Amino acid sequence: MLLISVAMMFGNYIGGWLFDHWSSYRTASLGVICSTIPIVLLIFIHGWPWYALLMIINSFGDGINMTIVNSYGTAVADHPARFVFNYVYMAFNVGVVLGTLLVGILLPISVVLVFSVAAAFYVGLTLMVLFTFNIEVRSTEQQQTKASPKVKGRPKFITLVVLILVNVMTIHISYSLWESVMAVHMTNMGIPFYAYSLLWTLNGIIIIIGQPLVNKLSPYAPFDADCDGNIDLC
Repeated sequence: MLLISVAMMFGNYIGGWLFDHWSSYRTASLGVICSTIPIVLLIFIHGWPWYALLMIINSFGDGINMTIVNSYGTAVADHPARFVFNYVYMAFNVGVVLGTLLVGILLPISVVLVFSVAAAFYVGLTLMVLFTFNIEVRSTEQQQTKASPKVKGRPKFITLVVLILVNVMTIHISYSLWESVMAVHMTNMGIPFYAYSLLWTLNGIIIIIGQPLVNKLSPYAPFDADCDGNIDLC
């Protein structure tokens, strides 16, 4: 679990760097290939230590994919950024609900069946990226560099970014502890695996239900962002 998290973190960073300095389409293609190949191989080899090694590679690719999805989201010009990322987050949690529900049903049948279904979804993702992401997107940094000289960041803006990062880090530390410990704790209590799978399904359902309620609070946010991504603090 630790190495998977570290691999995803490196994937996030490398995906963002490659998006800014290399090619958005090639970076997206690299991410899905790094994710798909290990999952396909897990159908045939899923013993120790291959399972751990392939899952680490898969997580590295997923880290790139997550960054690329967010980066492409910033390029959507006909909708506000808040609208785009809310729908991305909602879609992610719909996937969590369906995925964890399927795992709870399929794993008692065969672990090979689980990896086969997962591989089918990854292959579909790869085809979608290869055929529909074939556009080059300039990063916000590149656009600003070509449009105008760099402007020194305002102290209030920098403070806001730092506070957001600390908040996200705190949430992820708590979430990772819950995610890592809960499976072992429920197993030691004699609770079957499908119940653990159902727990994740309920978690996703709660998020899907709660997200529209959170969106209604957005007009009361302490800052406002225009379509160009410029944030004006109150």
